[in-house]
Amino acid sequence: MKKMLVPAAAVILILTWCSLPQAADQPRPKTQEFLQSLQTQAGYPVGTVIKAEGRSELYIMVPVGRAAHIPTVQILKCLDLQDRKPVVISRQELGAIPTSPLLLRSPGGNIYRISGDRKRLITSPAVFERLGYDPASVLPMTDAQLNCIRDGEPVR
Repeated sequence: MKKMLVPAAAVILILTWCSLPQAADQPRPKTQEFLQSLQTQAGYPVGTVIKAEGRSELYIMVPVGRAAHIPTVQILKCLDLQDRKPVVISRQELGAIPTSPLLLRSPGGNIYRISGDRKRLITSPAVFERLGYDPASVLPMTDAQLNCIRDGEPVR
């Protein structure tokens, strides 16, 4: 009986935390999204390449328990991921993982959003914030990896 009390107490604490009134400038995640995020963080480490059974689209797990779509084979190669065997999961499981755009940080601190086969510079922290991106979901890259990806129009 004692073993059941700890997990139940943890779930009650999480549900209570998620249902507290929210400040206008600090939205809290919905309960289900928060729980899914914890599950995916525990199940798939950052950098894990995943795909749904019977599908060809590849995703990479980024910090904060989200999956970012890898749109082309060229991007896969530029990120040095072509030799990683993807973890195959059910379509339902993939659908339950929150997604994020593929965001990359240069050694100099520039942040790019991958769109198709191009990298698009996010021109300022204000633009990044306006788009609602999570700074924790940005993957660090080398200059060589980023130089491999063609430039696209900046995100303003």
